[in-house]
Amino acid sequence: MEGQKTLKDKKWNILFPETDNGKPLHLRFSRKRDRDEYKAVKAFLRKLEGSGKGGKPPRRAVRPDLQGRQPCMVKMTYGGSAEAHKKFLSHYMPQVGKEGVSVQPELFGNVTEARYKADMAPSGRHYKFILSPGTPMSADELKTFTQLWMAKASRDTGIKFEWQAAVHTDTGHPHVHVLINGQDIDGNAIRRIPPDFVRSFGRQNASDILTSMLGTLSRKELDAAKERQLEADRWTPADAEIEGLAASLGAVGGKQAFIPVTFPAPRLRRRMEHLQGLGLASVSSGCWKLRDGWQDDLRALGRYNMYFDAAKFISPLSKLRLYDAGTDGRITGVLRKIYTMDDETVWTNAAVVEDVRTGKAWYVPLRTPAGDGWNYGEEVTFEPRAGGRGKGAGRLVHGSGYTERQGKER
Repeated sequence: MEGQKTLKDKKWNILFPETDNGKPLHLRFSRKRDRDEYKAVKAFLRKLEGSGKGGKPPRRAVRPDLQGRQPCMVKMTYGGSAEAHKKFLSHYMPQVGKEGVSVQPELFGNVTEARYKADMAPSGRHYKFILSPGTPMSADELKTFTQLWMAKASRDTGIKFEWQAAVHTDTGHPHVHVLINGQDIDGNAIRRIPPDFVRSFGRQNASDILTSMLGTLSRKELDAAKERQLEADRWTPADAEIEGLAASLGAVGGKQAFIPVTFPAPRLRRRMEHLQGLGLASVSSGCWKLRDGWQDDLRALGRYNMYFDAAKFISPLSKLRLYDAGTDGRITGVLRKIYTMDDETVWTNAAVVEDVRTGKAWYVPLRTPAGDGWNYGEEVTFEPRAGGRGKGAGRLVHGSGYTERQGKER
């Protein structure tokens, strides 16, 4: 609009000036706080130190896109291999040898690449973040956003992070990969960054910074975001409406509900059509029929993008489900597929295990890559760690030596 400053007119070098002494910048935006941030930070630090009170679950931030604020996808994974740490920095982040990448991304961070390499944690511990704003941004804008986000993360946690980052633009939606060393600038070990940081502080801070940079979403942008949700491969507010509609028609206590095709509102019919494309719904005799367990499958797909792909490797008679340590415990079956995370096409390390005798199959997320030496068709066992929680809280081990191909002991 005439008379209105555009994003490129803003002087980001004043907002985030470079320093020669390497000290972290303390930047603040003038904005109204909607909560007592000081108390929230203290609560987070208590969790970081393992002294949380009462065992109450953390309060989750309200989804930014529902407030007109800029949305941002934030994902975190971590590793414990020094070799993987070095390879991620030297090959993956600069996209060395990747097909379709003509200009390699430049690394940037709060220290030089040489110093980062020299300071890598001997334990191999490292943390990887993906920052993907909902609104497209230029590479320079993404760099500024990342610097501001990391500065805020350091203030919130009190940790002097040592980090490197790279902007990737080859996927059609520019995003940032951030690599954090497993020890801080002073050489102190960073043993863990709680998932609560991603769910609350990480996404909230990203939304705050992006909204300060880009402004709130317009009504048109909000409507477009809601439209995109109707074709999202994850759980959305529209699915909650469909679940409620199914419950009102008798889908309680394990009963299957049949929803008349003309019954849902037009936007929900669009969502049902997308669920049909995912294989989670079907049409029969003028009614929509939701597949048993469609809610769990959709939530699993939102977390693990290869979850539906795994169904290609098991028998049509077996039922695939996401492994749960508390419910499933120790499992044994035939190894069907191993997924190794690359942060773009495959989001997590995982194994697909099938027990054809019981008709069960599991998608088992793994905290670290399964490695070499595995043969599809061999018997394997997943042993959960004692007291382990969360994804991949255990290890995958070779079974008795039985191989399906040979049908006998090796």
